[in-house]
Amino acid sequence: MGKKTAKKIKDRKNVERESIYAMSGNTFGVKCYRGFAPLATLSKMSKADEFHQIDNPEGTQRDLRPKHAREAYEYAKSNKHGKNALWPELILNIRDGSPIDIRPRAVTKGPKEEGLSFAKIRIDWEKINKLKEEGKISISRVDGNHRLYFAGGEIKPKRYPSLDDVYSPFCITVGISKQDEMRIFKDINAKQKRLNVSHLLRLDEQLMPDTELVIANKPLWIVKKISEDRTSPFYGEVHKGGKKGKSEKYLIKAKSLLDGIVQLLNNFPNHENVSNHSKLLTAIINYFNAVKKVWPNEWEDAKGYKLMTNTGLQALGIVGGRLMQAYSSSQKPLKTDVFAAQLNILKKNIPNFWENKSIYMDGKSGRPGSQAIASEIYDEVTSLSSEVIIVV
Repeated sequence: MGKKTAKKIKDRKNVERESIYAMSGNTFGVKCYRGFAPLATLSKMSKADEFHQIDNPEGTQRDLRPKHAREAYEYAKSNKHGKNALWPELILNIRDGSPIDIRPRAVTKGPKEEGLSFAKIRIDWEKINKLKEEGKISISRVDGNHRLYFAGGEIKPKRYPSLDDVYSPFCITVGISKQDEMRIFKDINAKQKRLNVSHLLRLDEQLMPDTELVIANKPLWIVKKISEDRTSPFYGEVHKGGKKGKSEKYLIKAKSLLDGIVQLLNNFPNHENVSNHSKLLTAIINYFNAVKKVWPNEWEDAKGYKLMTNTGLQALGIVGGRLMQAYSSSQKPLKTDVFAAQLNILKKNIPNFWENKSIYMDGKSGRPGSQAIASEIYDEVTSLSSEVIIVV
């Protein structure tokens, strides 16, 4: 950034004014000032009008999530010299213009009817700080509170130094109503289409090579591998997001399979000792091949049976993890026929176990439901312990 973009001030207590520069114009009839400035400056000049049912019922902002704010700070700090990261605009609104002096600059060379011009925005820190001490908000944060929360270095304990050398785009409006602030915030955060979870998982897959993914997120790495392996019953059967064609059919969503794999690893602590990742994948593929072999109809019909649902896969993950833990401890081979022989006990004793209308499935869903189903399975297929211990 050029020197004129913003004057970098490390200690704003000892300076009276600071200037940032912007281009002014209209967006949907609203006067806006758009430019770039240090995150520390944007943080210290603004404040969130956070809603509280008792203390601030007219507040415009949702409650702050510290974890999300910390993640935003670390993202900005670690990517300040990165070439593959950016943020969308932070949106601020000047409610009280007394600490701000906006001075128009020369009109740009573009068409005059566009009404574009440059502006110098002078910030009076003494007035800003005085209003803050009085509990007043001169410049509110319409969108971007989590990104700005730690950026000014003012939050105690001061473990987060101010980000004076990290620049972000901004959009500043002047004098729009609190109702308009809320409307803009709602339009940005509620009306946009949420990303499909399976699509987000696919992005995580694509952003890391396998050598990094297996360390950073082993369950996701396993999902990726067993959905690509031709010996796996999940080959070509996992929906990873995006629009499905008319002829496309998938057995399961990536998120549901991921939840099942997480449960499997939680209940198979010995997996940490398997240094050969190919052997771990083979064991997991063998287990699910056994499941498909024992319950072929249930595997294909998620409407009539609970097996191939999120709840069912979590239950199968718990059972698979416990079996693998027991087998590996006794040096028993983790082969398809070995798993199938164990699971066939349940199939023989309770043929309709997975039917949605059966007493074993009725009313069972989510994590609690999967735990209950897994316990039922253990009552039938194993005598490893008189007490079933399930890790979640």
